[in-house]
Amino acid sequence: MDDAGGTQSITRGIGLLKIVAEGPPEGLTLAQVAERASLHRATAHRLLAALTRERLLEQDASHRYHGGVELWVLGEAAARRFDIRELCRLPLERITAETQDTVYLSVRSGYEAICVARYEGAFPIRTLSLNLGDRRPLGVGSGSLALLAFLSEADRHEVLDGLSRQLTRYPRFTTTGIRRLMDETRARGYSFVGGTILPGMSAFGVPILDGHGHAIAALSVAAIDARMAEPRRSKMVRLVQSEATAVSNRLGAGRRAQIPPSAGASKQRQRA
Repeated sequence: MDDAGGTQSITRGIGLLKIVAEGPPEGLTLAQVAERASLHRATAHRLLAALTRERLLEQDASHRYHGGVELWVLGEAAARRFDIRELCRLPLERITAETQDTVYLSVRSGYEAICVARYEGAFPIRTLSLNLGDRRPLGVGSGSLALLAFLSEADRHEVLDGLSRQLTRYPRFTTTGIRRLMDETRARGYSFVGGTILPGMSAFGVPILDGHGHAIAALSVAAIDARMAEPRRSKMVRLVQSEATAVSNRLGAGRRAQIPPSAGASKQRQRA
């Protein structure tokens, strides 16, 4: 096999791993995997067999594919190397205790944002719009929008150019609309989404930045609309921005990674 063929096989194999990992709890059949990967069944079967031999995947009694034990081992190794969830555990707990609303942590994967942590507050009406492991196209939802808005300029352009296919499941969203929301988010310093995901629910998101000022994760808070009214929203935004900046600094970001203040916070400092 030449280098080009080998690279293609590796790329396809990684794609199949992602498809199975993102699949439903009951697993996926060969036909389902092949369809989602846009591969001929014979090609998909060959790659799936290789991944199964390496125990990255496994088949159950009904011949459906699931993540294998070696995939879990690799994930645990990656988590020990860089576990943003552990870095954000105490900040998430503090934000949840202070706001009493639902708080999420999201990270980027390609053109998508993945929910990697969810903390539920004590307020009796809870907005549970995401489960652990749920994925959304970048720009759809408050945490996802905060991630997109504060990526590097090159990454923002790449995502926006390739986002149309990801939005097929979200007819209320377009790349033009997401571009507008992205620009508003950058100007404001945080994302704000009202009623576009769940009627009666609003949410805002704040990026966690690296040393170059680019987003690597996002913290978001979701609540019923009444709890997102001003001045409460600005108070919560300042709290989350402070926690996000602290996490950025722990990652070695320093001053360059400070979260841009909201317009309300800037005005308050000017009055002071």
